[in-house]
Amino acid sequence: GIASEQKTLNSKVNHKEEGSKGDLDEVTHKVFFDVQAAGKPI
Repeated sequence: GIASEQKTLNSKVNHKEEGSKGDLDEVTHKVFFDVQAAGKPI
C-alpha cells in the first residue's frame, strides 16, 4: 500500500543520508533531469 511504499522510500533516503551526501544529490539530480527531459515540470 501507499504507507508501506512511503516507509520503504524513507528507509532508502535515510540509508543514503547515512552514506555519501553526494550519492543522494546525484540521484536527486538524475530524477530532476529525467523529468525535465520528459517535458514534465517539477
